[in-house]
Amino acid sequence: MMWSDKPSSNHLVQIAFSKGLRYAVISPGSRNAPLIKAFASHPGIRIISIADERCAAFYALGIAQQTLSPVAAVSTSGTAALNFAPALAEAFYQKLPLIAVTADRPPEWVDQGDGQTIVQPGIFSNYVKKSVHLPVHFADREDYWFLDRLINDAFNTSLRDNPGPSHINIPFREPLYGQSEHTEEVKIIHDHQATGMHHNEFNHLAEQWNRAERKLVIAGLLHPNEELSNQLDLLAQDESVVILCETSSNLSGKNFLSSIDRVIASIREDEKLDFHPDILLTFGHSVISKRIKSMLREAQGIRHWHVGGDHAIYDTFQHQTENVGLEASMFLHHFLPLLKPLSESNYRLQWHSKEEVTLQRHQSYLRDIPFCDFKVFEILLQHLPSGSQLQMGNSTVVRYIQLFKPFVPVIYFGNRGVSGIDGCTSTAAGAAMVSGEVTTLITGDIGFLYDSNALWNNEFPANLKIIVINNGGGGIFRIIPGPDSEEEQLSYFETPHQVKIAELVSSFGLKHRIAQNEEELLTSLSGFWDQPEACVLEVITPKETNSRVLKNYFDYLRTGDKSHFSI
Repeated sequence: MMWSDKPSSNHLVQIAFSKGLRYAVISPGSRNAPLIKAFASHPGIRIISIADERCAAFYALGIAQQTLSPVAAVSTSGTAALNFAPALAEAFYQKLPLIAVTADRPPEWVDQGDGQTIVQPGIFSNYVKKSVHLPVHFADREDYWFLDRLINDAFNTSLRDNPGPSHINIPFREPLYGQSEHTEEVKIIHDHQATGMHHNEFNHLAEQWNRAERKLVIAGLLHPNEELSNQLDLLAQDESVVILCETSSNLSGKNFLSSIDRVIASIREDEKLDFHPDILLTFGHSVISKRIKSMLREAQGIRHWHVGGDHAIYDTFQHQTENVGLEASMFLHHFLPLLKPLSESNYRLQWHSKEEVTLQRHQSYLRDIPFCDFKVFEILLQHLPSGSQLQMGNSTVVRYIQLFKPFVPVIYFGNRGVSGIDGCTSTAAGAAMVSGEVTTLITGDIGFLYDSNALWNNEFPANLKIIVINNGGGGIFRIIPGPDSEEEQLSYFETPHQVKIAELVSSFGLKHRIAQNEEELLTSLSGFWDQPEACVLEVITPKETNSRVLKNYFDYLRTGDKSHFSI
C-alpha cells in the first residue's frame, strides 16, 4: 500500500477510521492531493468524488444523517473551503458529525499574493464544535504527539454528548504528490462521557408535573425512535397531557396530534387561554410550526423544560426554566415511574376535539379545490411507497407536508437545522446512497435549481426519485404576511425563471416526467418508484391559485364557513 508522504494526512485518516468514519466525500483539487492519496489508501473508507464543494458537503451531510457517524467532506484551499459553510451550519443545528477537512497553504504564504490562499483557521468558528489547525512541520516526537492530540480532540468533540461538526485545517508545503510505503504509528485517545441526573432532581420535576393540570409535549426534528414512541404512548394516557409531534419527529401514537398548524388555526382568540399549558416539555431539534411558537410565546406563566440540551439554553418559546442534558428516552425512562396521571383534567379532550373538527374541515375543503399545490401534496403523500424515506425540501414544501397526517408509514427527513433551500437535493442524494432505501425528494423549483449541481455526480443514486413542484418561483412570498400585500413588490421577492427543467435534467442524463393537471399527475406516478434509475417528475401548478387556495383553507379551518370565497 502506498501512502502520502505527508504525516498529517495519514494520521488524520487513521484516527478518523478509529473514530468510526467510513465515508469521505472529496472535491478534486491540487492542494488536497495528500488527503486524496491518504483517504484512497485506506481500505476501510469509501471515497466519493463530487466536484462542487457545496454539493459535496451537503452530500456528506446526507450520509451523516442516515448513519449518525462521522463523515468527511474534503476540499482544496481558498474559496473552495468556504463552500462548506452552509452544510456545516445545517449540521451544527441538526447535531450531525460532519467533519470539514480543508487543505491549506503553509502559513508563510498566506496574504502573500499566492493563488487560492485565504486565512482559513477558524473560518467556520460559529458553526462547528471544534476547529483545529494542524502543524505543517514534523521534526521530533512532540510534533507527532501534538498532531495526534489535535485530530483526536476534533473527532472526540464532534462525537461527544450532542454531536456536531468539526473543522480540521491542514496546511501542506509542496511537493504535494509524494508517496511513501509506510506511515507512522498514530495515537488514539478514547473518549468516555457520563451524563446523568441525581434521583432528587427527577423527584423534584415529577412533583411539579404531578401538580400541573395542563401538560403540553412538543417533539421537534428526530430520527425514528420506537422506544421513545412507546414511552410517549404511556405518557399520553394521562388526560392532562397533550402530545404534539410534526411529521419530522418520526413519532406516532394513538393520542398524538401531528398536524399542529391545522389545530392552532382553528383556535379562536377568546379560546387561547384554555389551550396554554402549565408545563411545556420539549425535545428534538427545530419545530416547523410558526403558529405554535407564536401562541406559546404570547402565553404567560408557562414552565418550559427542554430535554436533550447540550448545556446551552434552548429557549425557543421564551419560557425556559429547565435545561435537561439527557437524551429524551433516557430522561423518560427515569421520569415515567414517578408520575401520577390526572384523571379529572379535560386538557387532552380540548385539543383532540379541535383536531376532530379540523380534520373534518380539512377533508371537506380538499374535495372542492382545483389542481394546485395543496391538491398535489395530497396526491403525492397518498402515493408514497410504504416504508420508504421522504426528504422534504424547505420553504413551502415542508409546510404543506405538515398539514397532512401520514397516509402510509414513511420516515421523514429534511434540512431543518437552518432550513435553507441550498442543499436539499445534495443531502437527499447522500442519504439515498448510503441508506439503499427507496427515497423521495419533494422540492420546489427554486430549491431544485439552486442545488442543480447535485445532479453533477457520477454516483447519483438510482433509488432517489425527485419531485419538483414548479409554481413559477418563490410561491411562499404570496403566502406569508408582508410581501403578499403589495403586488408590485412581489417581483423583488419571487424568483421567476426561464429554466426548462426538462432540458436541465436531461443534460445530466436523468429521466424526466411532467404533469400539469391531476390526470397527468396520476399517470406520471404510475410506476414512478419502480424505475431502475433516478428520475425527476416536474409538476407545474398555477401560482395565483396556490396562494388563494391556501389562505382560504386557514380561514375555513377557523370559521367553518366557505360560502364567502371561491375555491
